[in-house]
Amino acid sequence: MSKVLYYRIRKKINHFSVFQRLKLIVAWLRSLVLSSVLRVRRKHIKPDENLYIFADPRGGSTWLMQILTSLGNRAIIWEPFHQRYGVVSSHLRLGTQKTKTYPFVPKDLEWPELKKELIKIFNGQQINGITTSLHPSQYFSNTSFIVKFIKGNAVLPWIVNNLKIKYKPIHFLRHPIPVALSQISTFQYREKFQPLSIPDQKYPGLIEEHIDFLSKLDTQLTRNVGLWCVHNLPALASQKEQKWVTIYYENLIMDPEPTLRRCFKEWGLSLPQKTLDKVRLRSPTDRENQLKSDPTQQMNKWQNALSESQKKDVQTVLDYFDIKVYSAFDSEPKIKSHE
Repeated sequence: MSKVLYYRIRKKINHFSVFQRLKLIVAWLRSLVLSSVLRVRRKHIKPDENLYIFADPRGGSTWLMQILTSLGNRAIIWEPFHQRYGVVSSHLRLGTQKTKTYPFVPKDLEWPELKKELIKIFNGQQINGITTSLHPSQYFSNTSFIVKFIKGNAVLPWIVNNLKIKYKPIHFLRHPIPVALSQISTFQYREKFQPLSIPDQKYPGLIEEHIDFLSKLDTQLTRNVGLWCVHNLPALASQKEQKWVTIYYENLIMDPEPTLRRCFKEWGLSLPQKTLDKVRLRSPTDRENQLKSDPTQQMNKWQNALSESQKKDVQTVLDYFDIKVYSAFDSEPKIKSHE
């Protein structure tokens, strides 16, 4: 580590609270321990058995991950692409914490360096204390991983075109309005609104292409819905290639068995009852205890939070990006996951 980098890190840490510093120390120690454990257990790890979830922040991915942990023997790798806490090398310039956008890679691009890094990550060879923070005890007995992305949807087409993946990844979609509202209440309630600009990353993707429209979105709600669109459009545009399984949060709430059965059928696996039993468990990231006992209430709870004018503004964004699967005036997707 260079002296310049050392002093930059030290200066940044000096601004952290005591609690934040303790969390960093715990994460660092966890990384050391689990890296050693995985080195010792290397011959027991079978990354071809990995499962992959691609979703939006606050899109229900932790709930789905929790359901899939019922299959056993899989430790969690959490968000390798996170701009602050992820494990992809920063010199690849997939994105920065400052931009708060999402990585994008053209699906037909040849990028050996990124491919090499992702293979290491999916093998458990490139981890840190944050990406291993969910159920770390599983690293002592796992044989594969559940890799959970919340910033990787726009890289999904590139990943399936460039890496050998046995079980089709899950593209897990949730209605953009409750996603945006949850992001605002969880992450952005103290932030001053800033319009979108072209991010400082290697491939700005659809943000650069549509910046004239996106930069004019003048509320947190419409801006976040615009980001949902550019995050998911690359995968939606390639959906007919059938290289991943698209399932919808709303379908999983209302019709969990046929939704999961379709996913497991794509994997060539039978659906265990213990997996279905986990559907109604509250997600660990449901900090406000928002899970409703009635599935219909859970799906529709955002409807009364918006005025008709706000819904029209959101629909303008969805129409601009030609998003057909969701409407600002309806909670349900136009497509069933199990159809």
